[in-house]
Order: sequence, then structure tokens, then C-alpha cells
Amino acid sequence: LLPPRLLKLTSIRFGMAIALLFFSAWSGFMFCMALTMQAGLGMAPWQSGNSFIALGVAYFISALYAPKLIARYSMGRILLTGLSVQIVGLLLCATFYRLATHTSTLALIPSTALIGYGQALIVNSFYRIGMRDISASDAGAGSAILSTLQQATLGLGPAILGSLFLTLAQRSGGDYPRALIDFLAVEVVMMLVLGAIALWLRRHLNVRPAVATP
Repeated sequence: LLPPRLLKLTSIRFGMAIALLFFSAWSGFMFCMALTMQAGLGMAPWQSGNSFIALGVAYFISALYAPKLIARYSMGRILLTGLSVQIVGLLLCATFYRLATHTSTLALIPSTALIGYGQALIVNSFYRIGMRDISASDAGAGSAILSTLQQATLGLGPAILGSLFLTLAQRSGGDYPRALIDFLAVEVVMMLVLGAIALWLRRHLNVRPAVATP
């Protein structure tokens, strides 16, 4: 079902790297955050859910302007910008450990808003980067590869990274906020690795998309 020739394309290989590193980290983050807020900090499910409102609003706003930014600048720059913003947001989540049981929905707004804004920039770059070198005849197969990887990694994130988080929580004696800090460090490293790959391929990614002429 998968044409082997597509795997020779730099864009497809990098798109696969984005899927494996970013989407698994994204779903793992959402799962571990919810688990920490409810099982670790004693929040009610509705309080835990409301803690992600700022993330959703920021994601929506960022997604509205991302296509214009990509058209104005290169996909590589927008991707690196999204990664940088998300890393800052992940680091701000360290307030979980310092605030401990006093952590509230309002305290999470700065970090989750930055994470959501960065995520939208990365997602908008994902398909554009993955599909940029694919011919029209292979468009269906190429998009299927990226979509399948996206869905698979979104499912694998809570399973693999969630297991890592629970292991960290067990080693810390059930201290979920402390385990979350260690987990966020892993997520930051994953985003840094993705950023390093993007910098390595910057000559390929920083070419502006071709503008269609009537």
C-alpha cells in the first residue's frame, strides 16, 4: 500500500519525524496533565477540563493567522517559531511543582495559552512540509501516510509517554506534580530534537512556497 519511492523524499521523512515526535508528545501531554490535575491535585473533572480552555482559544487564534504567516515567511521559520513558543509554554508549566495543591485554572493560563499557540503553528506546517515534494499522482498515498502517522502517534502518546509518567510518579512516591516536571523535561527534549532536525534541513524548508499565478 505504501510506494517505497515516497520514503526517499526529504519532505515525507521529515513529516514522519514531526508526527512521531510532536503528535505523540501532544497527546501524551494532554493525558498526563489531566491525570496530574485530577489524581495528583484533587481537581474535579470539570476543573481539569476548564484548565485547557486557554489552550483551545490560543490554538484557534493561531490557526487563523498561521496560513498567512506561512505564505509570508518560510515553513521552516514558522515551524521553528511554533516549537520555540511551545517549549516556553512547557517550561512555564513548572509552576505546577512550585504551586503544588494551590495550582488553579487561572495559574495555568499563561503556559497553556503559549502551548496552544505554538501547537497550531506546528500543525499548520506539518502537512505543508510533508506534501511539498509529492507529485500529483502520489498525493493520495502521501497524505494517507501523514494522516495515518498522525492518528497512530496521537494514540501511542498516552500509552508510551503515559507509562513513562506513571513510572516517574511511582518513583517519586506518588508526587504527581514532581513527576510532571520530569515528564515535561522529556517533552522539551523531544521538541528540541525536532527543532534540531528542522535546522539541519533549513535549506530545504526555508524555500518559500510557490505562489500560483492565474
